[in-house]
Amino acid sequence: SAERSELSFIAGINLPMGNRVYSKKSDATEDIGSFAGGVVFSHGFSDKLLWDIDIQGQTLLRNAGANHHSDLFINTDMGYFPKEHIQLICGMGYYGFFYKNASESISMIDFHPGISYETGENFLIVLSTSIGLYGKNENQWYGINLAFTMTIR
Repeated sequence: SAERSELSFIAGINLPMGNRVYSKKSDATEDIGSFAGGVVFSHGFSDKLLWDIDIQGQTLLRNAGANHHSDLFINTDMGYFPKEHIQLICGMGYYGFFYKNASESISMIDFHPGISYETGENFLIVLSTSIGLYGKNENQWYGINLAFTMTIR
């Protein structure tokens, strides 16, 4: 089939929530909301081979008093369908949390392989891992992701 490309813009607001008391005067970044925005580019080389990349930036909604001022996230993934409904996924990511004092900034490059299964047109299950490979002021880590996605039409 023919190649195709798509471009999307994304934005959102992250608000502190949960079962605890929040102070509006707190300087802790986990107590302050943030605004995020970015762009997503997808390219289908064929019906079986797909590529996505997203770049997102995030900034706090108010000054934290600390020197943390912005974040950057970059992710890219390749997906390959060896059989109908089954997709093998291989991706890389980067995140950076930037501080006015650059020596305190945090960054990590990660690797995230996985697999997805489409049970039908409107339901998708994704199982993947996240492996922190190399970072600055950040510990290496390993995680497992499980997502269930349903399209409502």
